[in-house]
Amino acid sequence: MTTMPSAPMPATRTVNSGLAIAALVLGILSFCLPVLGLVAIVLGAMALIKAGASPETHGGKGLAIGGIVAAVLSMIIVPTLALVILLPSLGKARAAAREMATHMQLSAIGAALGTYAVNNKGWYPESVTGWQDRLSQHGLDADFLRSPRAPEGATDSYIYVPGLQSSGSPKRILAYENPAYVQEGKVAVLYLDGRVESMDVADLNRILESAGRAPKPPDAGSNTP
Repeated sequence: MTTMPSAPMPATRTVNSGLAIAALVLGILSFCLPVLGLVAIVLGAMALIKAGASPETHGGKGLAIGGIVAAVLSMIIVPTLALVILLPSLGKARAAAREMATHMQLSAIGAALGTYAVNNKGWYPESVTGWQDRLSQHGLDADFLRSPRAPEGATDSYIYVPGLQSSGSPKRILAYENPAYVQEGKVAVLYLDGRVESMDVADLNRILESAGRAPKPPDAGSNTP
């Protein structure tokens, strides 16, 4: 018996889609430039649609899927890494800006206290009661009495030390930032000569104690030093 040769099966030609290759390349590059991830996703989707419509002539499904996955991962991973890297620097910048603003406010408070002393025979306000209102009467804006490090609505951002004369020792502390509102461990201090500097809370307490003034309790809310 003669065996008839079987008819050859038609060859199935599979062509890797150029769209799929482009999607994969752009998906990988999107880890360096995340905006390319959007283009990779669009090209990958187009490649999948063509491959589904004509599987005999269009291949590259795996490449297209790989490009889409790479693009999605880059859009998630890259911004997350950027935040992890930048957040500490942003936090330090915000803290430095708040410290600078506090120093400027204390400088303005010192200038207003100096004006008050000139008009009061060299004496600063003799009591902590109403000292802020007296400075407001001498041209100090109320915003300068609210530290940027204090919570909203706080009225005791700065602590005034009464009973001093303008002719006193320039190293005497005239006012200081409320330690209750400081998280960095340093408070801004205003000296009698108008200087403002940052100081450790422990050092401030020691100076106040040596001058016979009890330091302000961390959880107090009044203006009593």
